[in-house]
Amino acid sequence: MPLHWAKHTAGSSVTLSISMEAHGHAMTGTHTETLKEVARDARTIATTHVLMGQTLESDRTEDLPLRGGEETLKIDGKEYTCTVWSVKSRRGERESEAKVWLAEAVATPLKLEIVQGGESSVLVAVKLGERVSAGGKDYDCTLLDGELPSERGRAKARVWMSAEVPGMTVKMELDLPGHRTMKLAVELKEFKIAK
Repeated sequence: MPLHWAKHTAGSSVTLSISMEAHGHAMTGTHTETLKEVARDARTIATTHVLMGQTLESDRTEDLPLRGGEETLKIDGKEYTCTVWSVKSRRGERESEAKVWLAEAVATPLKLEIVQGGESSVLVAVKLGERVSAGGKDYDCTLLDGELPSERGRAKARVWMSAEVPGMTVKMELDLPGHRTMKLAVELKEFKIAK
């Protein structure tokens, strides 16, 4: 997700455990992201995705964010003035663009809009300061609710984010669309912050 690696240096990484339920079968795996290169105008994140013994590796390049104005959001009964940032990224031939709403008083995004393949998906914060346990540690998280793009279309999503973690994702739950619902759960396993 865009901007989530902004404060980290090359070599920082995060590994998430994956569990998927589809058609009565359970599958497990891991998803690892490593900040591979920090250039003047972009960042490159290497991804290794392992599921059911299959390994997929790819790189994603994110341009530096562009400031796109301000908007006030009401989250959990409180108003936050946010700066809206726009980020373009590429993975192979696929391009996507994201807008990220950041408030000065909150370290995680309060809203995300991702445009991929002409489809727009939006996540909005519904709760701040939710305590979540993952990878043997507790985190203060922002809970975002909405949709995320997936290979099968827009997925219903709930994402818990913490600025303590590279990539910010502590936990995620997805309901993937299709003639039979597939459920995907992601949880922080471990991370490394390079100096």
